[in-house]
Amino acid sequence: MKPKDVFGIISRSIGLILIIYEIHALVLAVFGPLWAGFRVFITLACSVAIGLAIGVYLLMGAPHLMDFSYPGKSGSDADS
Repeated sequence: MKPKDVFGIISRSIGLILIIYEIHALVLAVFGPLWAGFRVFITLACSVAIGLAIGVYLLMGAPHLMDFSYPGKSGSDADS
């Protein structure tokens, strides 16, 4: 395995862990602060949305981060 492949596996693993954590936080945000009010819910919902977006990006392979870390041929050009 090349270092680029290892980097891709690590970034996807971090993305999966982040998505699992944010789904757990989403459940807590929906059912937890019923007593705390709407402002706390909005704050938690925004942080969960940002975390899910980052997690999905990492799970997709983080193409921009991959191109920055390993410049040169990218995508299907690197396989041939």
